[in-house]
Amino acid sequence: MKEFNTKKKSVSSQNSKKSFSLKNKILNWYSENLEKLFNLKGSNHSIALGVAFGISVALTPLFGLQIVITILLDIIFKANITASIISSVIGNPFTFPFIWLANYKLGSLFFLNDTIEKTSFLQKIEEIKNAITNSNWYVIKENLFSILTPMLIGGIIMAIFFGFVSYIFMLKTLKKYKNNKTKN
Repeated sequence: MKEFNTKKKSVSSQNSKKSFSLKNKILNWYSENLEKLFNLKGSNHSIALGVAFGISVALTPLFGLQIVITILLDIIFKANITASIISSVIGNPFTFPFIWLANYKLGSLFFLNDTIEKTSFLQKIEEIKNAITNSNWYVIKENLFSILTPMLIGGIIMAIFFGFVSYIFMLKTLKKYKNNKTKN
């Protein structure tokens, strides 16, 4: 019995080390990218604006168009493209489901009539999957509309809010970082 408990602890310890190691790798990766942001060439405004565009566009459900939209915004508003691309990784395969669910929930708050049914997001996704399997284009069209409309509205609201917040935060952080760097 003691031998079994020892093995159980050993396996548990290995799993703990693996998850701790993965957590450290992710944190190291984010800190390295943050360091890259702080050392980019360009004005604080340009870098902060690039970060704001990268984060805000990543929070929209415009999958596949996000980088193109981000770069276009960077060019139009003279934001730092590298900062946008680095910060746009906030939208990734691990975070997209949460972002899209938040988009849907926020956007559906604005639909008080029956146009957008108050059914579960996952239920709608399941209906679309079944409709694709059965080539039922009417169901696909109806469900896509009832999902994408609130997602777009929620995504735009999240993009504007988090864009402003990230711009202000990054601008203040960059100023502080560069001031401390010149003092040393």
